[in-house]
Amino acid sequence: KNFFYELYNRHINGGNIYDFNKSTLCIKSNDRLAEHQDAGYIPLKDIAARQEISEKYLEIIIKILVKGKMLKGLRGKGGGYILTREPSEYIVGDIIELTEGPLAPVAALQPDAEVCNRKDICVTLPLWEKYYTLVHDFFFHITLEDVINIISNQTQKECTALVFQAVHSSL
Repeated sequence: KNFFYELYNRHINGGNIYDFNKSTLCIKSNDRLAEHQDAGYIPLKDIAARQEISEKYLEIIIKILVKGKMLKGLRGKGGGYILTREPSEYIVGDIIELTEGPLAPVAALQPDAEVCNRKDICVTLPLWEKYYTLVHDFFFHITLEDVINIISNQTQKECTALVFQAVHSSL
């Protein structure tokens, strides 16, 4: 599954190219858990209610995070889910790649791609490499803690500054 291929298909088919349901909900769910980290395990139904999604759908997404060792679950009374690390240790890029697949825009840049025999003469590969570096560096320089701070403490102007700072640092 190619992240940018999916973007292109969503755009061509009239969909919102930024509609990444799984990764968005994973980030939002982790945000909810991080906000209440000291409260212990958060029940799935509470997370689903806050995100206004079905528990069944959230359960599918949460399983991805548990399998990726980002969350730990506890069954029974007092059970639910809890982060396995501090919010500052969760990288948004890791969450996106865990749920959506690699961010690489073309097959030649996929993690498991074979070396292309046209690599040395390809006119567009350097462009895709630069683009991939920008996107990768942007998402891999934002932590869950940053997301929480953006939501709870910062104005729109500060959020915009954070985005420009992340892009600038990747140039």
